[in-house]
Amino acid sequence: MITETQIQVAGLYQGVLGRLPDSVGFAAYVSSAETSGVSAVIDSMIGGQEFAGYYGEPDPSSEAWSTSFVQALYYNFLAREADAVGLEAYTTSLVDGTSTVAEVVAAFLSSSEFESKSETAITNWYTNYELYTEAGLSPNAFLTADSLSQNVDDVSVNAGVRGFYGVVTQLSDEIDASKLAPSHVFVVDTLSAEAPLPLVGVAGRNPSAGGEIDGALYPATLQVQTSTQLSDGMFAEMQTIQKLELLATDEQLSVTLDENAQAAGIVVVDAAASTAGATIDASEYTVAIKAIGGSGDDSITLGSGANTVSFANGSLTVADTVNAGDGTGTNTLEITGNGSAVTDDDLANVQNVQALSFDSQTTVAATLGSNAQNAGIAAVDASAQRPVPRSMPVSMRSPLK
Repeated sequence: MITETQIQVAGLYQGVLGRLPDSVGFAAYVSSAETSGVSAVIDSMIGGQEFAGYYGEPDPSSEAWSTSFVQALYYNFLAREADAVGLEAYTTSLVDGTSTVAEVVAAFLSSSEFESKSETAITNWYTNYELYTEAGLSPNAFLTADSLSQNVDDVSVNAGVRGFYGVVTQLSDEIDASKLAPSHVFVVDTLSAEAPLPLVGVAGRNPSAGGEIDGALYPATLQVQTSTQLSDGMFAEMQTIQKLELLATDEQLSVTLDENAQAAGIVVVDAAASTAGATIDASEYTVAIKAIGGSGDDSITLGSGANTVSFANGSLTVADTVNAGDGTGTNTLEITGNGSAVTDDDLANVQNVQALSFDSQTTVAATLGSNAQNAGIAAVDASAQRPVPRSMPVSMRSPLK
């Protein structure tokens, strides 16, 4: 069970240094706090080289330094952008000497907002930290969504969710998965239908929305690194996992999602990393789901929700088979990346799509003919372009109904 002192020290790592604790430093700071008080830990942190490297040499009399410092504290401690009133008050108090750097840090640490947002997240982290330690594994292997996105060279992996608000837990055979606390991202090598993992996900907090939990922008994610054959039974014991990400690249993937995956909460399946082709079957789904194809020859079949099928620019070809589902809602085919282009030939094996959407902020090109009409496309959305052009270059070889 985590102690109040451990929560405070872990909170200082999060708030002051913007990262998870390392095991050696955490133990030393907890010991220091128990003997000399949390204020001693604050003084040590703000006087250290890591602090200076993170914020620059402390210069609270400088409005520029103090403003930047306070903005970082809001983000790190509270997972949100600074409000104007608080930013001005804290910055002014630093510049005019009313408050010291240590006092401002202490104010954030003791704030009711930080306590309400962080206590569960820190406790979850510590639970997994102890499991790693007891198993003789290094708890320093824990990542955040920020560092994970850098490690996998994919900034879409919830970049911006830091520290305890975006803990990434990599499963190991030495860890009893039934004892794991919820995490923002779980990373596994393989899954088993005979022994499904009892994982519980938690969405990240959105700094641009007042630090509120945002499952759409920062979904709880399960990353599968090597498995290429995934069945619905593998998700039988999972809860609130919103995104399934498949990282195997050079082998064909086969994924079947049914009632277990739907009950687990999975609404996005991402096979963008695949270069050898992915077969995604969510035909029994009754809620909306988004499937992201890769650069290989993909086969995607979805259910009766208002679904989305997404491809990066150039990845959708005549070799891909898409059935976006036969529900009554609007199904969307999404093409991502600037300078996106789609030809009618690319749509030869596409069915049950009512809308074609581009997220390109530059020019897009779509040539739509009989294949687009047979697919069901009746609307094209290129509103992401900036600036919006007077006319979008869409060529229609036959009129769409």
